[in-house]
Amino acid sequence: MREPSRKAWVASVLMGLGHLRAAFPLKDLAHEEIILYGSRRFTPPAEYRRWKRLRRIYYLFSRAGRVPLMVRQELNFRRPLRFGDSVSLEGWVERIGESSVTLWLEMRNAATGEICCDNRQVMVITDPKAHAPVPIPGPFRAQLERHR
Repeated sequence: MREPSRKAWVASVLMGLGHLRAAFPLKDLAHEEIILYGSRRFTPPAEYRRWKRLRRIYYLFSRAGRVPLMVRQELNFRRPLRFGDSVSLEGWVERIGESSVTLWLEMRNAATGEICCDNRQVMVITDPKAHAPVPIPGPFRAQLERHR
């Protein structure tokens, strides 16, 4: 009997070191390498442009000394995907509060258009020194409004 494969498809999101730190210890299990969603190599051009736009919001807060802290995440798997299926990812700002923002993401099978996974994230903007929520500054609120 053949020994089962001890390799896995290891994927991460190119959106800060936290995501990469979680995937890096699994690199020896990866078939060839860690798949980095959001990198030019693994993302179709149109998708890459959308990804850069969404990632800009995150970096905007980080550079301002405000930290978007995820306080709730809801992830729903709707339909299975198989290795090799092409997917598209779309996201938008669902709600903007005084110090929080709710993001909605959908992953679709590119061939069928079916939603395979959806994700809602609630993030609270915090001051890392005070360890407390802070109001979303006007310029950042305007950027968020553009993605509603």
